[in-house]
Amino acid sequence: MSGRQAATALTKLTWGFAIAFIATSVTLTVLAARDAATSSVIDTISAPAPVQSDGVTPALPSVSDLLPPPLPAQQDPSRLTPPRAD
Repeated sequence: MSGRQAATALTKLTWGFAIAFIATSVTLTVLAARDAATSSVIDTISAPAPVQSDGVTPALPSVSDLLPPPLPAQQDPSRLTPPRAD
């Protein structure tokens, strides 16, 4: 097989993959649109808030509870300076 024949074969293979990819994409888009006509993402997100047994809605955690603990370098700023080159 010469270089020209190999290039022609690779070109045909590439075109075949491209056509298959586009056909698959269009098919999946049509299927997704058909399923999306009956429901919405917003409908699945809007769930009722959890209620405790005494009927009170639980309090949200504070922001500091959601953050990771500080690194040792953040506690001591002098650790960020490089050592002297003496």
